[in-house]
Order: sequence, then structure tokens, then C-alpha cells
Amino acid sequence: MWDATVVDTFAQGHYDYKDSARQAGFAATKAEVAKCRKYHDLQSNYHFQPVAIETTGVYGKSTARF
Repeated sequence: MWDATVVDTFAQGHYDYKDSARQAGFAATKAEVAKCRKYHDLQSNYHFQPVAIETTGVYGKSTARF
């Protein structure tokens, strides 16, 4: 199973992520980690793939490998 999200790196909520401005894909990777936490209980029975893309078109680390 997978869960996709698009992270708006220009949204107010991401301004506090200093690394988001310095590292492409930082916000998307943070979103992937959050999705993995959200579905942690299901991962023992299913293969889970988080899909996170920033509004700038950059993929998260896990999404890029996928």
C-alpha cells in the first residue's frame, strides 16, 4: 500500500525548517517519515511505501528510490 502527499515548501508551516531551504527534498523526506509513523502498525502485514513530493518537484529520499 502507499500514501501520497505533496508538501508545499512555501507554506507557513515549513518556514521553521531551516534545512528545507538548504537541502532539496528535506520537507518531502520529513513527510515520508511522518507517513511511516502513521502507518507503523500496518507495516507488519503490508508493504508500505510513502510517496512524498515537494511543490518544487523534488522527491523525498524513499520516493526517489521507489
